[in-house]
Amino acid sequence: MILTTPLLTFDQTCEQVQEIVAARLQAAGLQVMRTFDLQSTQAFVDGCPCQHHGTDVCNCQMVVMLVYGAGEQPLTLILHGYDMHTCLSLAGIGVAGDFIQNILNPETE
Repeated sequence: MILTTPLLTFDQTCEQVQEIVAARLQAAGLQVMRTFDLQSTQAFVDGCPCQHHGTDVCNCQMVVMLVYGAGEQPLTLILHGYDMHTCLSLAGIGVAGDFIQNILNPETE
């Protein structure tokens, strides 16, 4: 199991952050592939209360994206959000992870 620590947090929905992140990474010349979407799996689960809300209808979202650079192994970018709060984490942080963090840091706008 790979444990991750959030690098950035946003006061936006996971979908909003996913669109911003993908656009910024693509503008920097990186390729982004969305490989997992938690909400797409919710249709197959009945009667599973949300761990954050305790309700039957869950708005939690987790998106996993692979980020490819020129000739490198992809980095795994994980977005986890609920309500208007989203955390961004990277699995396999290194020099490339620092580069991606600089691209995505909202303070660099």
